[in-house]
Amino acid sequence: QEPALAAAAEKMSCSSSAPHCLSRHSELVGVSDALGLADLLGRDPSLRRLDLRETNLSAEALEALVRGLEANGRLAELELQCAIIDLARASDERGRGVLRFEAARLSPGLHELDLSKNQLCEVSQLIQVGRLERLDLSSNYIGASAPRRLAASLSTNRSLRSLDLSDNLLGYTGIFVLAAALGHNDSLVELALDANSLGDEGATRLAAALPDSALKTLSLKHNLISDLGALHLADALPRSCLTHLALACNLLSQHGVAALLSANRDLNLDLAAHPAAPAAYPALPSRTASAASRRRALLATADNVLKPPEPR
Repeated sequence: QEPALAAAAEKMSCSSSAPHCLSRHSELVGVSDALGLADLLGRDPSLRRLDLRETNLSAEALEALVRGLEANGRLAELELQCAIIDLARASDERGRGVLRFEAARLSPGLHELDLSKNQLCEVSQLIQVGRLERLDLSSNYIGASAPRRLAASLSTNRSLRSLDLSDNLLGYTGIFVLAAALGHNDSLVELALDANSLGDEGATRLAAALPDSALKTLSLKHNLISDLGALHLADALPRSCLTHLALACNLLSQHGVAALLSANRDLNLDLAAHPAAPAAYPALPSRTASAASRRRALLATADNVLKPPEPR
């Protein structure tokens, strides 16, 4: 086994494009590769960033990787987007979700962790990882029940600055308990909640939590928010720290946009259509445009944020 492990470690070492960064993006990483990577993590303290996106890690390969992460206290960035497979098998064999117990075993020096698009269910303990500052848990479909445990972890966390929970089926129930935790956290400044079916009720609950939070950037794209939700957000803006609010692809009219802009003239309001949207969507002015021209353009395009272009 030693020659195979050494060969795998050498293969990992040679794939690095930067002295402190190792990438196997979109490559198949089997158990032997993961063993080699674990060995490399254990003996190379200079490694700072590890990119394993879309690598199809099996439960066995993931276990080998985590053993290496335990031995490495210097890794700062770990990307595992769409990387973990056969979670059901791992859950059956261990009686718990793959990441439930492994969160405590990740590198204590980890600052950034991307676990998006992995269909994880138990994610609350990930917030307590070492000195984690940025955590991406988007597209994991954690549902409306998990946020209660997530909120409890968030209430006691003092290091996390950016959290992405987009596309997780949170709904109003999930956001209700999560919003309550924002008032107990003074470190989180960026929160993404896109595509969670929050509606006006969810927007209203978030608005109530904004004055007690440290949030500066809030993304609520694709959430079926109408002018009613926008009015509640506008009412909270003067008493909040918010400087950037993303509301693209919602149900806002000019009235909702006007209320938001009137509440905070310096607000960076993002109504830009998704990059994949048709070119017929009107473009918004750059941040270098004057405040007056930007406000006029936002109002002129507000009614087109959600609606598709007219057929030719």
